[in-house]
Amino acid sequence: MFTLPPPPPPQPVTIVFDDQARESSAGDESRYTIKVRNNSGTAYPHAEISQLLPASLTHRKSSPAASRVTTSEVTWQVALPANGTVTLTMTGKIGEPAATGRKVSTTACVRTEPGRDLAACATDSNALVAAGPGILPLAGGGTAVLATAGGAWLIWRRRRS
Repeated sequence: MFTLPPPPPPQPVTIVFDDQARESSAGDESRYTIKVRNNSGTAYPHAEISQLLPASLTHRKSSPAASRVTTSEVTWQVALPANGTVTLTMTGKIGEPAATGRKVSTTACVRTEPGRDLAACATDSNALVAAGPGILPLAGGGTAVLATAGGAWLIWRRRRS
């Protein structure tokens, strides 16, 4: 008879991390939401949550205010209640991708206390796409083409009369 091993115990801390986008362009601002869930009955009054920033992502603002911000990392120190959830946000500006990058990837991790091993991590990645000219320049160019064609047709029509 074949017996399956018992399922692993639930993770004491989990993290969900997303900006609700799949594509980004240089110049865009992305708002990342970090949700950290404490699945245990133990409160962590000094939990540390960090979001790593690639060279193509610059911190603009965070809520609540981050404890520390560098060019490569945003860090919060928060009280993570027993069986509770903490939600943080970070808004960043997408810059030009590195020479080897076709996407912007950023990772958020949680430690139950500063200096402890990582309890959980999650990564969000967006494909980088070239920023288009937008609808107004296209509409303006299309209008110019139509006006030129219409003017040429009127001149041709008058000459035939």
